[in-house]
Amino acid sequence: MSKVEQIEIELETAVRDIAEMKALARLKKNPDFITVITEGYFQKEAARIVALKADPNFIMAGKLQMKVLDTLEAGVGALQAHFRLINTKGDIAQGAMDDMEDTRTQIMAEEMIEGELVQ
Repeated sequence: MSKVEQIEIELETAVRDIAEMKALARLKKNPDFITVITEGYFQKEAARIVALKADPNFIMAGKLQMKVLDTLEAGVGALQAHFRLINTKGDIAQGAMDDMEDTRTQIMAEEMIEGELVQ
């Protein structure tokens, strides 16, 4: 695989990462997403889980119930981490795109010059 082909693959990945970041940004503005995920899951459900974990009656119920709450709590954190990863990858890709395109152009120009020198 040539350097140009490798850069083109990296550019395609960057374009996908940026598109996913923009899709997530649009999704986060959607009123249904705000109701179900942002407010319903990240806020209300997370608060409910924390409250149950602190409830003495629930604590006395047993280890299995606490394990279920730990799993639910981890789910909230995992989805938030996934969203952060999408944004991080998109930000990095956006910052790297210009450099990748410049490098691709430079390599192509160098290859063109080398081709002309060989002839």
